[in-house]
Amino acid sequence: MSLPPSSFDALTRVIRVLQESEIPYMLVGAFSSNAYGYPRATKDADLVIEYRSGVLKTIADALGEDFELNPQTTLELMTGTIRNILTYIPTKFEIELFRLGKDPHDQQRFARRRRLPLPDLQIEVVLPTAEDVVIQKLRWQRDKDLADARIVIAVQGERLDLGYIRSWTDQHGNTGLLTCENRESVCTRRFRAWPGWSVCFEPGCLVVAGEMPPTDDRRVHSHIGLRNALLARPVVPGPVVEAG
Repeated sequence: MSLPPSSFDALTRVIRVLQESEIPYMLVGAFSSNAYGYPRATKDADLVIEYRSGVLKTIADALGEDFELNPQTTLELMTGTIRNILTYIPTKFEIELFRLGKDPHDQQRFARRRRLPLPDLQIEVVLPTAEDVVIQKLRWQRDKDLADARIVIAVQGERLDLGYIRSWTDQHGNTGLLTCENRESVCTRRFRAWPGWSVCFEPGCLVVAGEMPPTDDRRVHSHIGLRNALLARPVVPGPVVEAG
C-alpha cells in the first residue's frame, strides 16, 4: 500500500475518533480487500458509518483544523448511499464517509462486520467479511474491483462461504461472473484455487466450478506462481471477533 506516512496517520486518526466517539463504522474499499488479499496502492480511503443527527459535527470537531469536511453530499448510484468527503489538508488525502443506507446487502455486510488488526495502520479496525468484500467488488465490476475479487478468492480459498456469496450474486444478477457458463470456448486462463474450484483470469469471468483442464498455457502457470506467493503471505494475524 503506497501512501505517505502522514496519510496513514490521518486515516488512523479518523478511525480512532470513530471508536472513541462510539460511532459504528467499517473500513471498506481497497483497505478491506487488501486485508484479505494482497496490497495494492490506493489514493483514498472509504468508511461506512452509522449516520445520526450531529455525527458529522462530532467527527469534524474531534479531528480539528488539519481536516476539512465538505458539507456537500453526493449520491453513490449503485446502492443509493449518501457520502461526504473528508480531506486531510496537509496531503490532500481524501476519506469518503458513506452513510449506512437501506440497501439490503449494505445492511447485511454491516451486521456481519469483524474487528481485525490491520498492520498497515498498526491498529485494530472494523472490516466487512471476506465474502462481503467479494460481493461488493462484483457489484462494482470495475477492472480494479474484479482484480481485487480474484485475489481475495485466490488467497482465502476454502475459508470462503461460496454459498453465501452466490446467494447475493443471484440477487444482484451477476452470478455469471462466478462461472464460465457464458463463454463459448473452454477457459484456459484459470488456475486451481482449492480442490474443485479455480480462479479465472479471463475478462468477465472469475471463478469456475469443476476441475481445471490440462493446459500448457504459460499465463496459467504464471498465475499459479502468483497464487503460491500470495498464500505464503499471512492474511490477517490475530483472532476474528464480532464487532461491537
